[in-house]
Amino acid sequence: MLRTIMILVFTCILTWSCSENVNKEIDINDYYETQGVITKVNPAIVKGQRHLSSYYFTYIDTDSTMKHGTEKYIETRMRVGKGSPVTIMIHKEDSLDMFIDRLGVFYENSWSILQKNLEKTSD
Repeated sequence: MLRTIMILVFTCILTWSCSENVNKEIDINDYYETQGVITKVNPAIVKGQRHLSSYYFTYIDTDSTMKHGTEKYIETRMRVGKGSPVTIMIHKEDSLDMFIDRLGVFYENSWSILQKNLEKTSD
């Protein structure tokens, strides 16, 4: 009985210590925001009680070039699909560190450019 309890405790500790740290602390002042558009959504996968989806997006960087990004396997309650406008937060020093912040159009000029590009790529 004691052996079974010890194995159970060890397994719980091992599982807890190896789990991914999803809730990392961020300083929002280290990021800048830009307009983006969702270009693809992979269907959710179910991991326990969590529904995880992958989002692919295009955004306009500070030098007015279009770039692409991905946020993989995130749990979200956002109802977005291809063509949904989003705000992308990009780290000022590491442009590979980015995430989708919120839904909506916040930069009209960038949004019209992104819409035209999405229409071209859809044809």
